[in-house]
Amino acid sequence: MSKNQNMLILEHYFKKGKTINPIEAREKPVKSIRLAARIHDLKVKGYNIGKIMVTLDNSTTPVAQYHLIK
Repeated sequence: MSKNQNMLILEHYFKKGKTINPIEAREKPVKSIRLAARIHDLKVKGYNIGKIMVTLDNSTTPVAQYHLIK
């Protein structure tokens, strides 16, 4: 049984104390182009997730970077 994107975000990022942004979410293991929707799903399930806007290297446009608030 394959894991859904929400569980992959939790296991590979949040439960390890890592953050995730839309650029990282497009790559393995998550492979999601709709990170904001996945974050919304997790919030509805009761996870307390914070967001900060960051500017990544080689870019001038800020992107959302999400983290789990314990």
